[in-house]
Amino acid sequence: MQTFWRDVLKIGFDDIDDQHKVLVGYLDKMVAAKANDAEEVKAVLTGLEEYVNYHFSYEEAKLAAAGFVKLEEHKKEHKNFALAVQAKVSEYQNSNYDVDEMVTFLKEWLVKHIMVKDRIWAKYLLEQAKN
Repeated sequence: MQTFWRDVLKIGFDDIDDQHKVLVGYLDKMVAAKANDAEEVKAVLTGLEEYVNYHFSYEEAKLAAAGFVKLEEHKKEHKNFALAVQAKVSEYQNSNYDVDEMVTFLKEWLVKHIMVKDRIWAKYLLEQAKN
């Protein structure tokens, strides 16, 4: 089975890294589901949509508790992605949207977000811990 997770995606917080692994794991599930049937893809997408909301709430609460100064900006990115996922799920359910396109979109967004945006707050939290 293909796996999209790479250790380079780790940001140094085990709880968030574990959640990121689950998120990225949905890409693997989607590829596997595509080989089976459209109903399985829909189930994976529903699970992804639910987990995205859980993860973003968890991460935002962690950042709020730490006093992350760019929290509102980060929350806006999360909201935009959640809305994009919701739109793509709806699009898929209405017209059998191309799963490969969806996997590419999700992979690109998740990798970019984790590698760039999440590393900003991870660095901030690590610096706060030193002080």
